[in-house]
Amino acid sequence: MIRSLVTEQRIDNPSDLDAESMSVAMTTSGDLISRDASSFTRVAIGASNTRLASDGSAATWVADTQNTVVDAKGDLMVGSADNTIDRLVVGDDNKILMANSSASLGVSWEPQTDYLGLIIALGG
Repeated sequence: MIRSLVTEQRIDNPSDLDAESMSVAMTTSGDLISRDASSFTRVAIGASNTRLASDGSAATWVADTQNTVVDAKGDLMVGSADNTIDRLVVGDDNKILMANSSASLGVSWEPQTDYLGLIIALGG
């Protein structure tokens, strides 16, 4: 069975494919074949740090945010605005992550000692 990642068209028997209609020039290792309503077409391999996505009518390569925002051990991805992801650098030892509306990302690393009694009192 071959499954088209772009069109989700299930092809159980590859011999059922019309070889003439699939004669698409594949020029680079990693190229893909996509199909629209009437024909097959080549989807060139994407650039580094991109992923294949659908815009509802065609396959396109888009930036892979998670691989470009996080660049060090312990980094966190944090929403900083509508549809916007930013990097929060890992905190220092003995700090805990707290909601903080005055911080640029809405959270900040705070000393653990300030909140340890509260956590214990709440049964944490």
